[in-house]
Amino acid sequence: MTDQISDIRKVYTCARSWPWLLLLISFTIAPNQKAEELETLMWSWKNFSSSPTTSSPFELKGFRSAQTGDEGDVGLWQVEPMNSPTPVFYIEQTSDLPLQEGYALKQTSFSSQPDRFALLMYNDQDFGDFKLITRFQLVSGGLEQMAGIAFRIRDRNNYYIVRASGHGSNLAFYRFIDGVPTQPVLTSKTDLETGKWYTLSIEAKGAQIVIRLDGKSIMPVVNDTTFTHGKIGFWTKADSVSAFADTRIDYEANVNRFDKALQWAMDENRNVKDGRILATDKSADSADPDKKADLLRTVASTRPDELKQVATESESRCFLENSVFTAKISKPRRWVFLLPLQDHNGEIFAVLRLEMNRKFGSSKSVAMAQALGLAREIGQKTGQR
Repeated sequence: MTDQISDIRKVYTCARSWPWLLLLISFTIAPNQKAEELETLMWSWKNFSSSPTTSSPFELKGFRSAQTGDEGDVGLWQVEPMNSPTPVFYIEQTSDLPLQEGYALKQTSFSSQPDRFALLMYNDQDFGDFKLITRFQLVSGGLEQMAGIAFRIRDRNNYYIVRASGHGSNLAFYRFIDGVPTQPVLTSKTDLETGKWYTLSIEAKGAQIVIRLDGKSIMPVVNDTTFTHGKIGFWTKADSVSAFADTRIDYEANVNRFDKALQWAMDENRNVKDGRILATDKSADSADPDKKADLLRTVASTRPDELKQVATESESRCFLENSVFTAKISKPRRWVFLLPLQDHNGEIFAVLRLEMNRKFGSSKSVAMAQALGLAREIGQKTGQR
């Protein structure tokens, strides 16, 4: 959908739960795996690779390395040859599984900073309810020997963490809030040996979180509402060298709320013939307000080839000025409306473009009133981020 609004006129200045779909996916990352395939097929890492690679996995599309807080540097995450348990995901008792030649993800960099938290997160998917299973090994570490899974990550400083500590001989669950770890919500004593593989499973459903180590629920069920959804990532502390293998996530992915809302608009008003919604990604939350429009991308469209397209100049203006724009097309005869979408707090978070039939004798003001009503409803439906 090209920017057909050539003679734009600002006509109005705005005043101030979809069903779940179960996805069960298995996938092995090969060193030459295309990033597009990784993005499409997520999510299950088995042996991470079928041959050695020196490239860091976060160089693949979708992965990002970061650190929580400001102490130390980001970790060095690499895929390395390593004997690991046979990938049989329904068996959580690691000691029952024979080792085989394979590859594992390792955080290998050294840091003398005691509060250096290295984080490698899959940045292209939010997870709400899910079950994760991963094998982990504490390889070495002087200050600490820790390995963990961070989940429902809102940003690098805010998330849940389940981590195992060799020096502390415990498994713990707690929160990071603004880069600072809270006092452990739950801690369970357990002996953890260096160089031995263990299986960690985390099952999150709403506020309820169930944590198991080698198939055993060694701590009570967690009930916490601080974070409802977010990214998932691998985590270590200080100078810990830790390895992860055979990671799988079975999750309930939220059906694209924008797709559903756009389909609703077309069902609600048969004069709507084409449309698309453009929204900012998560990084827009901290972006310069004057540059947020640069992050607008098509997230839903009646024309699939438009997905991920950047905003046109007109759509960016609609977003920045929080205003409605209109134009008309001769062939086919249509009205075109650009409308800002506002959430429950009246904040703009997206732009709706609608093309509506322009019938002979039809009133532009009536069409605009219909478009504004649709935009208001779509904003209410999709404004929860």
